[in-house]
Amino acid sequence: MNKMKKYVVLLAIAIVPLAFASCDDADWYDGDPWWYSYYGGGYSWDNNYYNNGGYYNGGGYENNGLTTLDEAQVLAGEWDGKVDYTNGITGEVSQFYANMTFVQNNSTAIKGTGTERDYDGNGNSQILRFSWYIDINNGDIHIRYTDSKNEFVMDYGSTNRGFWLNEASGTFGGYMMGTNNRDMVYIDLTRVTAGAKATRAGVASDSTATTMTATTGKERFFGSRNVVKPRTSDTKHQLVKH
Repeated sequence: MNKMKKYVVLLAIAIVPLAFASCDDADWYDGDPWWYSYYGGGYSWDNNYYNNGGYYNGGGYENNGLTTLDEAQVLAGEWDGKVDYTNGITGEVSQFYANMTFVQNNSTAIKGTGTERDYDGNGNSQILRFSWYIDINNGDIHIRYTDSKNEFVMDYGSTNRGFWLNEASGTFGGYMMGTNNRDMVYIDLTRVTAGAKATRAGVASDSTATTMTATTGKERFFGSRNVVKPRTSDTKHQLVKH
């Protein structure tokens, strides 16, 4: 009997970590918060990397011949579309529109700054500024808002709760998961302009660089093709300060 009890206990211990291993299956509405995998975990913003690194000179994560510099080049520019913002404490979903511009620090940077203009279609709007970088080791996109200090990650390795960045279709979307907060943001954006990068004066300029697609015939697609849309029942149409 004692041996049987020990076996059951050991089996239970072995099973428990599996409940936390997947970033894809967590869902607030099912009573299993998504932020178990992200909030306060290993996805936090790396200030040292942003301040002292974030430039591509070879190496790092590579997928199908594409590098994190390719990813940064496709990300750079202006995007516009819908946002579903889920409060991680209450589960309340707010829906609005956003215009996001990502600016590379220079032509080899996989980091930069950005501006987000949120609007609701009723004349209400807000301007948010942020910093961003791409993790050279895995392709994750990290975003840190300047005023609130809220930090989010877009998880390259997540199948259902990750993101997609598609140069050919001019679309960018997926999940921004809070890493120092419990909120979750789903974006579904379309390209407006491409290739925004910083000038020496610190002002963004639009330039259309030679793309990987044009020069090699390779499709510059990053992330997952199986991202699932969030549940948006009882959605409120209002802006959220984040």
